[in-house]
Amino acid sequence: MARRFYTILVIPDVSSKLRRISIPSNWVRGIIGISAAVFLLVIFLIYSYVQMGVKVVELSSLRREAREQRAQIRTFVKSLQALEAQMARLERLDKKLRLMTALGTPEKGNNNSALGVGGPEGKEVEGLLGDLDKNQSEILKRVQAGLLDLQRFAVRQELSFLQIDEFLKGQKHLLASTPSIWPTRGLISSGFGYRTSPFTGTRQMHEGLDISNLEGTQILATADGVVVRDDRDVTLGKFIEIDHGNGITTRYAHNSRVLVKAGQKIKRGDPIATVGNTGKSTGPHLHYEIRVNGTPVNPRNYIVEEPGPG
Repeated sequence: MARRFYTILVIPDVSSKLRRISIPSNWVRGIIGISAAVFLLVIFLIYSYVQMGVKVVELSSLRREAREQRAQIRTFVKSLQALEAQMARLERLDKKLRLMTALGTPEKGNNNSALGVGGPEGKEVEGLLGDLDKNQSEILKRVQAGLLDLQRFAVRQELSFLQIDEFLKGQKHLLASTPSIWPTRGLISSGFGYRTSPFTGTRQMHEGLDISNLEGTQILATADGVVVRDDRDVTLGKFIEIDHGNGITTRYAHNSRVLVKAGQKIKRGDPIATVGNTGKSTGPHLHYEIRVNGTPVNPRNYIVEEPGPG
């Protein structure tokens, strides 16, 4: 079979000879095929480049959203921890009010000690925050669990406060006569409980709180009552004892000045003395005691003001 050719006539200019170029037909088909393949390749590359640009923009947007989500999660966790700390303060207040009113602790079914984010589990969440990309789902689970715990706690705490409020409506005298404020502000230099005596070096029971402050700082009565002792003692120095009724008394020792007398009725917040260094004392401070039926108890359990001195 004879080979077929395509002839191309080339005319350079008017005066030049006509040129003929013969190209085999199979060459023409090959050139057309290669051209089509090159064209399609160029189209594919352009499309891929455009798609890659779109994906880069989407990836950049996703990364920005991820950063914003991480920041939101961090902020939410910190807010949840702050809320739990506030709930913990409410729980402490609830316990103090129940102690003061002799209502006792809520029923076992109302145990509200298991909060989720600000306690030990909260520290674990803080650790997980270091790598949010890997731990995001775990953090969200912890946060959701913490929210549920806080919701349950809030319901129980509201019921508890309602019970206390109902009790106190008919117990105004009891409330006014129960020590509940700081007698003075300052640094807690020694707490309630066993300690090494600064004078003998032996282990002894410390029956109150020592609140250090400048000599002459005002001391207030912590509840309504009657002054039953305005005395001076080798150990306590100048001291006052107030009877608040219901078996509760308070003592204020090492005073520099005493502003009340035995038999005098006083109200919560009345100035009764000033901080001093009388008796056995290593420096100006108030020794403050609360006794219930003659037994010393920790004054911190009765102080509802927060934060305390020191």
